[in-house]
Order: sequence, then C-alpha cells, then structure tokens
Amino acid sequence: MIASGDDCVGASSFQNLDGCALDDYTTYGDSSSAAPDVSNQVVSARISGSCPGSTAPRTRTVGDILSTGTTESWYVTGGTNDFLDCNQLGGCSSPDNSGCNGVYEVTIQGAASGGKCDSYNNVYTSLEAYSVTAARMMNPAADCSSGGGRFQLVPIQAANNDGDDRYSIVYMPIQKTGGGVMTRASWVTSIDSINIPSGYTIRVIHSDSTFSWGSNDELVNASQISTVLGASNTFNSGVIDGNPIFVVEEVSDTDLMDFSLDIQWTCGGAYTAANSPQGYQFRLSDIGCTGYNQRLTLRYASSPNRVSLEQYGTSAVSRTEPTATVVDGEAFVFDREGLLIDGVLLSHSPSSATVRLDTIQAGGINVCQTGTYVFSAE
Repeated sequence: MIASGDDCVGASSFQNLDGCALDDYTTYGDSSSAAPDVSNQVVSARISGSCPGSTAPRTRTVGDILSTGTTESWYVTGGTNDFLDCNQLGGCSSPDNSGCNGVYEVTIQGAASGGKCDSYNNVYTSLEAYSVTAARMMNPAADCSSGGGRFQLVPIQAANNDGDDRYSIVYMPIQKTGGGVMTRASWVTSIDSINIPSGYTIRVIHSDSTFSWGSNDELVNASQISTVLGASNTFNSGVIDGNPIFVVEEVSDTDLMDFSLDIQWTCGGAYTAANSPQGYQFRLSDIGCTGYNQRLTLRYASSPNRVSLEQYGTSAVSRTEPTATVVDGEAFVFDREGLLIDGVLLSHSPSSATVRLDTIQAGGINVCQTGTYVFSAE
C-alpha cells in the first residue's frame, strides 16, 4: 500500500464481473500484513466503473478466518448498499450488466504516519458474487417476434471452486437457423435436445432466477431454480424466459462447445426495462459469420468510456470492456471465453454506428470477416 495524505491506500487492476451481483465481501490482510490499529478504520470501495461506491469506515478484527484457504492476520466484513448493490437489479445511479465492474480500492485511514504503509502490503478484497444473467430484463427498444430454430450453446461464465480439471459452465443460446427474434420478453414453449455429449445433465434456469455455485461446482438449490432437460420438453408461459440460461456441471474442455438445442418461443409477458445506453444491432451473418443468424447489440457509454456486446433483447447477457481513445475513435478489445474481438468505434449517432473490426477469432482461429460496418440503432 502507498501513502495518500494520512492514509494508506491500495488499488486493484480493473475487474470484470459482468452478469454478477455482489452479496458480501471480506477485506483482509494475509499473514505477512501488519494489523491496523483499532483507531485506523478500513474503507473498501469501487472507485471506477458505471456504479462506484464505498463502505462506511469499519474496524478491523484481528484473528484467523479460514474460508479463503489462507490464514489472515486481520479482516473486515460487512458493507453498505452503495458498495454491494451494484448489479443491474440494484439501486445505484447507473444500473447495468457491468455495474460491479471496476477498480477496487482499500483505504486504511490515518495509518500512514511513520512510513508504515509498506507493512500493510498483501491486502485483498474477496467478493461473494452470484449470477444475474437469468434476469428477465431487456431494453424496450428490442423487438420480439415468435419463432423457433436451432441454437448452439456458448459459454459465458465458468466455476471451478474445487480446483479440478473440469468447469461448471453457464451457457447462452446462439441462433444458427430458424426464424423469429427471441428476447427476454418472450416465453419458451419447447426445447429439444439435439446434441448433448454423453454423460452430462443439462439444466435450464427458471424465469428471473439468480443462482450460484457451491464448493464442488454444483448448482445451489438446483431443483428449485432449474429444470433438467430430457430429449423433448414443453413449457407453459411464465416458466422459462426467452434467451434462457443453461447450466452444465463439470464439463471437460473437449466437450465445451458440443451442446446444441432446438428452441421454440412466443412473445409477450412483462419484463423489467433496462436502463442502458443507445444500442446498435446486427446479425452475426452481417459480419461474415456464416451459418449464424443470432442478433447482437453493441452499446457505447461514457463516464467511464466502455463498449458492451450484448445478446439482442437480453440485457443481463453482455460483455463490457473499457475503451481507449485513439485517433480514429474509441478502441476496444474483448478477449474472454476463447473469443477475441479487436475493433474501433469510429462514429455513432442516434440512428447508426460505424465500427471497424480488426480481429475476430474464436479459439485462436480467424472467424467471420474483418472490415468496417454500419450498424443501425436498436
């Protein structure tokens, strides 16, 4: 930690927590860190991102807690809503899917005298998160049309709390063929399992549910928040949202991209309106992704500058990255879950955005078609 006036301060790098909400936190110093005095209150904060906030000053506790698998010399727990309530369902000033993203900082107040800040090094903030990717939320500008088609399941989150060589995966459906436009303002009427690798159980998350993973990468309260899929499955309205979330436990790398389904849906039903920046829509086929009919939305926001890539009509399923201002516009890089997209937002208006895509790779292989594209407003 470094001195800042009378305080000792340490900050993280930018943290991506897309699609997650925070339930609790523990800030702690490991066994190599000195314990602050009782008079030196500790503040944990998120100092950048669309939803900054901080806890009230807290008194540290000296002692050992073993929940993180390490021995701590001191820790602070508890928080206030403006720090923890950062997800799109929360109450911060700019709620969105990337609300918990940002730089996290710890301040030990009044501890800098005598040049002691170095003695507090190795301070961590452990965030307890749960997924909100199944939230029934979308931007009202998205249009739904009933239909059906074949979908490949694409990973968007992974859990490996038990440290083995398999991950429990959260999947979203990407449309390959068929007609209509599925959004979170629709209801799934049927799901047929077309290609499910042997030995796996696939679950679909119920409408507007939040979920988390246990210590062995098992879905917590699985039977209450999800349904196991058989070969053919039918659903009444109100059970499974459009663009549903699927989960598969303990998936090997070789099977990761081998899940596909047929989905039918109808439009209608209440949803939560997302507070999101202007979006610009396109289909994957528009950028040369042959064999994929899925519609996506690209959004740009400032304060801080960031670009989001979102499943159309599904505000809870997006990836957000900060942009860098370059001579041509706002440069961005998405590099997660094996997908690499490098591009520049050249210009944007209420009616359209011009975007140059310089790299589009999946698993290190060039896919789709690089070039400059004009996307129309959502």
